[in-house]
Amino acid sequence: TVVIDYGDGCMCRDGKFRKGAIVLHYTKPIRRPGAVLTISFRNYFVNRVHIEGTKIIKNLSIGTTHKYSVEVNDGKVTWPSGRGFKYEKIKVVTQVRGMETRTVRDDVYSIEGRSKTSYANGTTVNLNTETPLIKPVDCPWIVKGILKIRINDRVLFLDFGNGNCDNKATLKVGDRTLDVVLST
Repeated sequence: TVVIDYGDGCMCRDGKFRKGAIVLHYTKPIRRPGAVLTISFRNYFVNRVHIEGTKIIKNLSIGTTHKYSVEVNDGKVTWPSGRGFKYEKIKVVTQVRGMETRTVRDDVYSIEGRSKTSYANGTTVNLNTETPLIKPVDCPWIVKGILKIRINDRVLFLDFGNGNCDNKATLKVGDRTLDVVLST
C-alpha cells in the first residue's frame, strides 16, 4: 500500500493545489498478469474540487498479449458550489497487434466498455462501445469503431471511420449525419 498524502494542502509542480490523500493498494507489481491496483481517496481535493470514488486497474494479460481493465465505482466530483456529477465506468483494453515485436510504434489496442455520468441537474450521459474502438499507438486518434452516446433519451452514434489515421469521425443523430473533427 502506498499513500500519497498532501496533508492540509500544497501547491504542486503542475500548478494545482491538492490536499487529502490518494491511497494505492497493489496486490503485486501492476505489470505482472493477475495484478490488481485499487486507488481510493481520503478527503482528496484538487483546486477545491472534491474527488471521491474507487478506481480498480486489473492486469488481464495472457502470454504476450497485453490486456487490462479499468473500473470506476462511486466516482463523484463536487465543486465548491455543491454542484458536480457522479461517475461509473468499466473499460477493457486489449492489445490486438504488435505483440510479436519489441517496437511499441506498431502496437494497436482495442477498447471496449461503458460509462455513466449523472449530473446534479438530472442529465445522464451513457457511453457504450457498439463495436470495439481501435487505437494504434502511432496515431493520435481512434481510427475505427462506433461509440453509442445516450444523453437522457437522445441517442447518438460516433463512428471513428474505417481504420485510416485521420482526425475525422461522423456523428449520427436520428437520420442526420454530421462530420466531426477530432482534437488531440
